Amino acid sequence: MRALCPPAQGTRFGFPAVMASSIDPTKPEPTDAEKRTRLHEILAGQRSVMMFNNDGGEIVGRPMTLVHIEDDAKLFFTTNIDSEKIAELERDPRITVSLQTAHTQAVVTGTAQISQDRALIERLWRDEWKIYFHGKDDPAIAIVTLSPAKGTYWDQSRLQGLSFLYRMMKAKLTGGDIEFQPQDAAQVKLAPDAVH
Repeated sequence: MRALCPPAQGTRFGFPAVMASSIDPTKPEPTDAEKRTRLHEILAGQRSVMMFNNDGGEIVGRPMTLVHIEDDAKLFFTTNIDSEKIAELERDPRITVSLQTAHTQAVVTGTAQISQDRALIERLWRDEWKIYFHGKDDPAIAIVTLSPAKGTYWDQSRLQGLSFLYRMMKAKLTGGDIEFQPQDAAQVKLAPDAVH
C-alpha cells in the first residue's frame, strides 16, 4: 500500500522534495500579500501556541498564550520578568512559535524583545492575568514580542481541506501521488532581510 504522505527525507522548511513534481500547474500561486494575509488569519485564530528557544545549545519548548497579533504578524506574549524564559531570551533572543489546529499549522521564526513598558502593558492588559499578577501595575509583568522574520503555514481548512481530501483519496484509489496545490502551504517572508 502506498504511503499517503511523502517521506521526510529531502525536506526543507517542511516542504517535501517530491512536492515540486506533484504541484498542479493550473492553480495560481498565491501572491505574497495573500500569503501574509492567510498566515495572519491562521495565527489570529489561535491563542495557545508553543514557543521554542535555544538555551545553551538545548532547544527548550513551552506553551504560551498569544495575547495579541499585529498586521505585520508581530506576536505578543506575557510572562513574569523573573521567569527562566526571560533569562534564556536575554542570552539568545531567537525564537520559533508553532501552532496547530485540526486543519491548519503555522510556524513563525524571529527575534524576541522583552519589555516592561507600562503603556504597552496597559494596552494589552486582560483581567484574566490577575491569576498571575497583582493587577496591571504589578512590576513583575513583562511582555515578550516576537518580531517575525519568516513564517510557514499548511492549510487544509475550508474548501481547501475538501480539495485536499479529494486529491488524497484520488491518489489512494489510483495508486498515484497526491497532487499538491500552491494553496496547500506557503513560506512567507515577513522581514526585508529574511531568507527563505
